[in-house]
Order: sequence, then structure tokens, then C-alpha cells
Amino acid sequence: MPPTVQRDYVDVNGMNVHYAKAGDGPPVVLLHGLGASHLTWQENIEALAANFTVYAMDIPDHGDSVKEGVSYTIDASVSFTFGFLDAMGLSSAALVGNSMGGLIALKSALAEPERITHLVLIDTAGFGKEIAPFLRLMSLPFVGELAERQATRSTANMLRQIFAGKDIATEVLTAELVRTRSLPGARSAVLKTLRAGVDVFGMKRKHRLLSRLPDLPMPLMVIWGGRDRFFPLAHAYAAAEMVPSTRLLVLPDAGHWPHMQSRTYSTLQ
Repeated sequence: MPPTVQRDYVDVNGMNVHYAKAGDGPPVVLLHGLGASHLTWQENIEALAANFTVYAMDIPDHGDSVKEGVSYTIDASVSFTFGFLDAMGLSSAALVGNSMGGLIALKSALAEPERITHLVLIDTAGFGKEIAPFLRLMSLPFVGELAERQATRSTANMLRQIFAGKDIATEVLTAELVRTRSLPGARSAVLKTLRAGVDVFGMKRKHRLLSRLPDLPMPLMVIWGGRDRFFPLAHAYAAAEMVPSTRLLVLPDAGHWPHMQSRTYSTLQ
């Protein structure tokens, strides 16, 4: 019988945060990417819950979490991550982050390594300057607003890029992302968050943390889709070269969300 997935809200540093929880065992916290929600982990929560207590939240300004009074910076998201652990009564946890969520997880692990038991980074931001040209363009005034003007169209375009053109996105996933991206303040929040980390030249220098990887004391796993259109596969190999003990897994046919194309994480250790 599959584990029951519970959904609820919790106050984190004065913010109303929506999250899902399932399973029993060592805690694992899942951090989604920009413009997404906890729903992007729908293929992984039950599999992980067989061995872990899994928490998947909607990062503030995303999904059904609060979108007003939020500081749209990566550093604020790091503070939020530890606030979430505190709210859940967790002294430590493993962090799994995808894209923007990976950068948040990485910065969290560097900030308070004693609280992070394991770190899994999936097609993460933060390994280099290079990023998809359309995201660099969206960082420009007016251009990003124009691209985000229609939630349905922008979501469909985003999913085509994420899955490298493959018809993988389900109707449920598409409809839910359209719903959450249509909520008041959602599109503005996505652009503000993007612009906090990206400019027309690529990832901002302060968020390029490849050289800091050797500072991590916890086990590191890097997972990458071979057809990622957001960040080049070379970033994954650079991370593995920087830290030879890294567990590197490349899924050749996957895009930017390889966790939605594989149940790899059921073997997380």
C-alpha cells in the first residue's frame, strides 16, 4: 500500500507555506525550481517515502505558498529553508534541490553544513555562468513581462523547454502549474526571483559556487539530464571533477527535470 501523502500549511518566519509530507524515517526535504511547485516531485515522493520522511514544500512566492511580503533573493530562501526545518522540528535533514532549488540547497549546505546530512543537486543553478538564452532575455525589463503575460502559453512553452521537446507533461501537471502561475502576484514573483539571480550575461557572479564544492563535508550527489536546455551538461562533469567523491548520474534522454522521467531517488542513501 503506497504511503499517504499529507498536504498542509505551516508558518515559516511569518510566511504561510504549503507543503506535502509522506513516509517515515530520516528526513529528506525537496526544493523545486523557479516557476514550479512541490508537484514537480509527484513521481518521487511515494518512492522516497518507503525509506524516508519526505517533505516537499512550495517555496514562498511559488505554488500555494505566500506571495506577498516575500524577499525575492536566494539568501532569503536559504533562511526560509532553515526556518522550514525548524517549523517541522528537524535538527537536520538531507536536501534535494532542482535548478533554483538546487542553488538554495547548495547555499544552505554551505551556510550551515552541520544541519545538512546529504546533498543531492539536480540540474542545478550555481555551477557556472552559462544559462539558457531565453532566461537571460527574461531578466530584461518589459521582455520578461511580455513572455509571462499569458500563464497558459508561458507554462506550455516552459514545459517544452524543460522536457527538451518531449511530450511528457501530463494534463494534471500542466493544469496545476497554469493554476498556480495564474494566482495573484505569481508571475511577478517569478520574474523578481529570476532577476535576483540572472542578468542578460547569465548567472550572476555571486551565485557561481563551483569552487566552493570542496567545502562541503556531507555526501554529494549530482544528477543531470543529458538534454537539459537550461544548464549545460558540462556543469555536472565540472562538479564531479571538483569533488571526486561526488556520485554523478547522467540520464542521457532526460531534460531539465530528470526526476520526472526517472524514479532514481528511491535509491537515495
